[in-house]
Amino acid sequence: LSFFNNVLRVFFLSQTGVGALGNSFILVLYTITFFTGHRLRPIDLIITHLLAFVNDLVLLSKGIPQTMAAFGLNNFLDDVGCKLVFYLHRVAQGWTKIQLVIVTENKMKQDSLIKSSFL
Repeated sequence: LSFFNNVLRVFFLSQTGVGALGNSFILVLYTITFFTGHRLRPIDLIITHLLAFVNDLVLLSKGIPQTMAAFGLNNFLDDVGCKLVFYLHRVAQGWTKIQLVIVTENKMKQDSLIKSSFL
């Protein structure tokens, strides 16, 4: 049982750490690309920033508390901290839904332009 708990702790810690680093790297990379003058389509810029920001928000609001609980710190947040983490997670869920709508709408526009060019 102790070995399984240690494996779970390492898994949560590595998943949260690698995920946060990866999303932050993508966010910084596209921000640098934007400020150096390279041209991206505006929808690509919006989707990439939303994707990286929302994923970081989900990792901060869900990944860190689960990692802390895996290490045995169950009640490490006070009332305000718990409400803040819950609020951030709900905001991240809403942004994920908005992002899904934006990506779907953009894909539908691309598909309709492709079909209209063949007619």
